[in-house]
Amino acid sequence: MSANDWSEFKEIVRTQTDLVSLVSESMTLTPMRGGSEFKGLCPFHDDHNPSFCVYPDRQSYRCWVCDEGGDCFSWVMKTESVGFREALESLARRANLEIPKSQRGNGQNEPPKTGLLEVLQWADNEFHQCFLRSPEAAAARDYILGRGFSEEIINQFRIGYHPNDWEWLQNRAKGRFTPQQLLSVKLVGESERRPGYYDNFVDRVLFPIRDAQGRPVAFGGRILPGNSNPNLAKYWNSPESAVFTKSKLLYGLDAARPSINKSKTAVVVEGYTDCIIAHQHGVRNVVGTLGTSLTETHVGNLKRFANRVVLIFDGDTAGRNAAGRAVPKFLAQSLDLRILTLPEELDPADYLEQHGAEAFGKLIETAPEGWEFQLDAELERNGSHTMDGVHRTLDAMLTLIKSSPGLAGTSREDVILSKLSQRLGLQEHVVRQHYQKIRRPVPQKRQPSGENGSNQEQLTNPTPQQEVHFLKRKHSKNERLECELLEILLSVPEWIGAIRQEVGASDFWTTELRAVLEICFDALEEGEELSFERIITRIEEPSLKSIVVWLEDQAKRKQIPDLLRTPASDITPKLLDDLFEQFRMRREQLTQIQLKGELARTSQEGNVQDDDALLRKITDYHRKRATRRKPNDD
Repeated sequence: MSANDWSEFKEIVRTQTDLVSLVSESMTLTPMRGGSEFKGLCPFHDDHNPSFCVYPDRQSYRCWVCDEGGDCFSWVMKTESVGFREALESLARRANLEIPKSQRGNGQNEPPKTGLLEVLQWADNEFHQCFLRSPEAAAARDYILGRGFSEEIINQFRIGYHPNDWEWLQNRAKGRFTPQQLLSVKLVGESERRPGYYDNFVDRVLFPIRDAQGRPVAFGGRILPGNSNPNLAKYWNSPESAVFTKSKLLYGLDAARPSINKSKTAVVVEGYTDCIIAHQHGVRNVVGTLGTSLTETHVGNLKRFANRVVLIFDGDTAGRNAAGRAVPKFLAQSLDLRILTLPEELDPADYLEQHGAEAFGKLIETAPEGWEFQLDAELERNGSHTMDGVHRTLDAMLTLIKSSPGLAGTSREDVILSKLSQRLGLQEHVVRQHYQKIRRPVPQKRQPSGENGSNQEQLTNPTPQQEVHFLKRKHSKNERLECELLEILLSVPEWIGAIRQEVGASDFWTTELRAVLEICFDALEEGEELSFERIITRIEEPSLKSIVVWLEDQAKRKQIPDLLRTPASDITPKLLDDLFEQFRMRREQLTQIQLKGELARTSQEGNVQDDDALLRKITDYHRKRATRRKPNDD
């Protein structure tokens, strides 16, 4: 596929994707101004007043607080943590478009990740069909049906089975996939006793683990009841691979996401069975962990869709410890965390079977806040009838709050400290004073001057700070000049010919803005019709898409399209001509700096002839600048 064809395919995918519909699958949008824009709470920062806007006319979005912006491709990339190619493929499938087998005409095959996913999709189908039809899967079917799984839910979650044969999957793959390909996605393992491979999920009921796009990326396997092999773990997940990281995925999130987005509540359970049975009973905002503790990534994924998360843990010591580890992660993310332990030591599946979805829903609604759950656990551990026990509990709770840096200085921190004072029967100012002592950093011994570097050296060579994104920093005069030219180019692209004659990519000093300009020039050279929509589609980097959306909004705010109508003659408007003049002056200033540097070098070398030539050039540049009218001078 040629570069033009590839660019055209991206444009087809973009035009076939309704961004309002796409975003609405993950969050609530409210139509404003007669439907010319849609607003909602920004999923990219802690938003309390709707600041996130989707614009149907140009199929782009922007948050007016954090400046996150882009199009359908960047939305999928940001919300599903995937690259551009995967976002493109996902949107193409969503639009029922055939995905090209090669990209950009470079003769390369599809990226390796796509090939891995093809292997996993094939295995998913093999396991599921085996479960449904094979006589070898009779015991597996009896077990699953005995647990109360319906035929509909079995098909929805594509429950599978691997027969009791250590080479069954390899034999099924012959002529289609090599053992090395099966190994790359951990469907088989390498034998240590002899050359060759063995299947990984022998005699197990299988639960496909899917990514946010609903594609199988791994499997969870459970041995059948009655298996007498003591060396086999009851549950076993695929080892991590290029497409599967346990700490990033939650089981069933692809199926639960619409319900979570609607209710703004996510319920997290500990296993596949609990998650599936909950969905079968109509409680569809339930996801499951994959045998790991909840991570910051899990919390961040849930935060994109939910304002409230309910964790259901076993009531034993291990469950309580897991709850304790989860609390600070959620406090740091400013999420409303609730923790629920079910009565009668039942797991969610058993409770739903015995009491039904309505009773289960009431328990979820009344679940205590996470920090209160932890407070109860501390009071039970330390005792609530003695001042010593109360103070030990206070220390533990304040340490917990301190370990959540996202709380520092927030109204949520203030509310928790106030409620904590009430629960412990202590005066609020005493609790706050104690908290300030805990938060106060331990004084560091001052390093004597001259030891490991002087104080002067520390001042003149400060620790480098992380690079600040273009939209997050204050812009210099030079950056504002480059922005103004791009604002014209994006909002009135008819002027690209005049701009191309006067300004080149080398005239742009800002890396991000130069990249945008080069993309515009590439489109011109390839004969592509220039427009905001076309340019943002050509860009694959989400941060650059955000900049382009911001530039377009700046142009509209300044009413540039009204100031620079479509060129009707060869006369360049004064606004544009002034910008060209500023670029010329900037080039001359840079040339003078370079000439003066060269002059200093030749002077040191004692080269009189070169000195004279350089001095004449510098004088000539000064004369030209003095005679040229400066921009905006009338």
